[in-house]
Amino acid sequence: MRRLQEGTPVAKSLNCDYMARKKRERYLVNGYEAVRKPEHPRAYKNGLVYTHRLVAEKKIGRLLNPEEHIHHIDGNRLNNTPENLEVTTNEGHARIHYGPKREGRCQRCGKSFWKKKKSSQYCCSQCAQLSRQKIEWPDSAILKAMVGKYGYEKMGRLLGVSGRAVKKHLKIRS
Repeated sequence: MRRLQEGTPVAKSLNCDYMARKKRERYLVNGYEAVRKPEHPRAYKNGLVYTHRLVAEKKIGRLLNPEEHIHHIDGNRLNNTPENLEVTTNEGHARIHYGPKREGRCQRCGKSFWKKKKSSQYCCSQCAQLSRQKIEWPDSAILKAMVGKYGYEKMGRLLGVSGRAVKKHLKIRS
């Protein structure tokens, strides 16, 4: 974190009435302008709040939700004029910056989804977990009955896994 020097171009929005007029201390954090407002509900531990979040809150007339993001339309992180700011979701913000190359289709269920990583193949952790399974397990009640009749080892051989895998599967599903 470093303080902005006098004469450094900053947003015109610093003159907004909700900013502290007595202390006009401005900071540059990760390329974004921030001001000290420890009373703000979303202030960091050091009391700083990003200016673009404050301006967007004033523009829409409410506090931003934690999952809402602010997009600088012209790409200039220091241009915090209300006309240059757009409130988006995390997914919408990623679409703006990365475009359609991050849209994918789940290899397990076929559902269309937004890839968080380029290498993502599944829409959710459940599809990813199911795709890693080597076999299609029978219903837990049927499996319990068959284990009672044949035992874990024989059921494992019938299913193509170890007896320990059968025992673990039943323990997880119970």
